[in-house]
Amino acid sequence: MVPIAFDGCFGWLHPGATDFGVVLCGPDGDEELNVRYLWLNFAEKLASAGMPTLRFDYRGTGDSIGDCWAPGQVRAWSDSVASAVNWMRNQAGVKAVALVGLRLGAPLAIAASRELGTIDALVLLAPVVSGRTYARELRLRMKLDHALARTRGGPEIVRRPRPTTDDDVEAAGFVYTSETLADLEKLNLLDVSRCPASRILILKRRLDTSANERFAAHLRELGADVSEEDFVGYAAFMQPAHLAEYPRAAFDGVASWLKQFSSCRGAVCPPSTPQVQLEPSGCVEEPIRFGKQLSLFGIACRPTSVRLDVPVLLFLTTWWTPHLGQGRMWVTMARYFAQLGFTSLRFDVAGVGDSYLGLDKPNPSTRLENAIDDVQAALDWLQSEGHSRFVLIGLCWGALLARSVSLRDNRVSDQVLINLPPARETVRNYLWFVRDRLARDLKSRWRILRREKKIFSSFKRLATVVIRNAGLGLRSACFWMWRDEGVPGVGAKESRDLFSYRAATLLVYNQGEVGLYELQSSKAVKSVTNVRLEVLEDGDHPFYRSSSRRRLTNLIENFITSARSPPHRPKE
Repeated sequence: MVPIAFDGCFGWLHPGATDFGVVLCGPDGDEELNVRYLWLNFAEKLASAGMPTLRFDYRGTGDSIGDCWAPGQVRAWSDSVASAVNWMRNQAGVKAVALVGLRLGAPLAIAASRELGTIDALVLLAPVVSGRTYARELRLRMKLDHALARTRGGPEIVRRPRPTTDDDVEAAGFVYTSETLADLEKLNLLDVSRCPASRILILKRRLDTSANERFAAHLRELGADVSEEDFVGYAAFMQPAHLAEYPRAAFDGVASWLKQFSSCRGAVCPPSTPQVQLEPSGCVEEPIRFGKQLSLFGIACRPTSVRLDVPVLLFLTTWWTPHLGQGRMWVTMARYFAQLGFTSLRFDVAGVGDSYLGLDKPNPSTRLENAIDDVQAALDWLQSEGHSRFVLIGLCWGALLARSVSLRDNRVSDQVLINLPPARETVRNYLWFVRDRLARDLKSRWRILRREKKIFSSFKRLATVVIRNAGLGLRSACFWMWRDEGVPGVGAKESRDLFSYRAATLLVYNQGEVGLYELQSSKAVKSVTNVRLEVLEDGDHPFYRSSSRRRLTNLIENFITSARSPPHRPKE
C-alpha cells in the first residue's frame, strides 16, 4: 500500500505485477465508512492477483480536500474518478484500466467514462440505477436518524430546527445540499447514450432486480457484452462496520472475471512516489505509517507554522469508525484546529479503516487492550517529532480508550471524553436511564393526550410508551452485560474514583446518555477541580447533526486554549 495524492484527492495504490490496472469507485457517506476496511481487503485481493489497484476518496470526502458545502459536488466526484484513471495511466504505468463501482460509485464511474472514452472493463456492484431513488433513501435515512434521536433523547429534541435549510438533507452526519440532491436526482443509468465499456459485469442485489434487468438490456442495446450475477452476501456486507462481513464469494468472482483480462498483459514496475502532502486551507496534511511493521495508518495535520510548545491533539476512533469520524467530524476538527495553530493526528487502530492486518484477517477483532498499545505507538511517533504534550479526544468507545491510555501514560496532559460510557454497564445504570427518559416521554405525551376526549386510547398510548422504554432499557442492559468490556486492569471502585487523580478533563455528554447517570450519582467529580462537565441538551450520541458538532468544537476549543499550568499527578 502506497499513499498518493492527485488533484486534491487522497488515495492508496496497491501495486501489482501487470499493466492492467483497477480503479475502485467506492460508495458515499455512511456506506463508505461501513465498508472502508473490507474495501481495502478487496483492493489487496486484486493486487495479489497481479492487478495494480487504486482506491481513493472523492474530492470533498474522506481525507481529500474540500467539504460538502462546495458547489458542484456530484461533478467533482465524477471528475475525481477521471483524475484517478489518468493518474494510473500516467504515473503507475498501466496501459489498460478497469473501473469497479460500488453503489453510488457505479453511476460516477459511468459518468467519468464519458470524458475518458471507452474503458477496458467495468464492474458495477449493486449499482444505484436511479439517482432519484437514492436521494429518496437519503431523506428516509434522515427521518430514521430523527426517530432514533427521539427514542434516545425525548421528543423535544426532534422538534428543534435543523441546522440546514429545508431542502438540505443530513443523513448519518453527512450533509447533502439542495444542489447536490438535485444533481443526484439527475443520475439515471437508463439514460446512458453511449456504451461505457465493451465488457461489463453487474452484481445485482435483490431489491433492484427489475431495475438492473432493464439497465442490462439497455447496455446490450448499446453493444456491450454484459454479464449478470447476484451479489451474494450483499446484506451482510453493507451492515455497520462492526457487523459487516467480507463477501468472499462475490469478490472472488469479480477478481476472477477481471483476471481474465490481465493474464495476457505485460509487466509493470511499481512507481516511485514522492512524499505525499495535501494542503487544505491553512494547514498541511501528511499520511504517516507507524507502529509494529508500520501497520498503523494516520493523517498528521499541521499548521503552516508548527509550534512545539502547544499540545498535540489525538482523535481516537469510535470502536469501528475509521479515522475520518462520523460525518468527517475528525477531519473538519483537525483542519479547524490547525488554523488555530494546533497539530493533530487522526489514525486508525489495528483492524479499522486503513490500518491493515492482512488478507487472512478480513474481520479482525478490535479489543481495548490492543487499542491501548496502538495509541501509545502514536504517542511514541509524535514524541519522536519533538512534541511533549498530548490531548486525547475520544467519542464513546474512543473516550473509554482515551481514559484507559491516560491511566497508563503520563505523557497525556489533558483529555476530552465525549459520551463516555460507564466503566461497566449495569442494570442499575439503565434503570436510571429508562426512568429519566420515561418521565420526559410521559410529560410530553400527556400534554398532547389530555386534550383528547378518548380516554381509553390515550391511556393505551401512554402504556405503549412505558412498555417501549422498559423493553429498550432491558435489551440494552443485557447487551452490555454480555459484552462486558470494561476498563482492563481497573476495578469497580477505582473506576468510580478515577477522576480524583486524573489530569484536566473535559466531559461532554448528550442529555440521556447512560454514562451521565452513573457520573451524576458518583461523588468522584464533585470532589475535584480538574474536571469540567458539559451537557448538551439537543445533541445525539454519534453527533450526526452539524449543529451539535459545531457546539462540540467550540467546547473543545475553549478547553484546550484556556491558560493552565502542566497537570499535577500525585505519586503512585
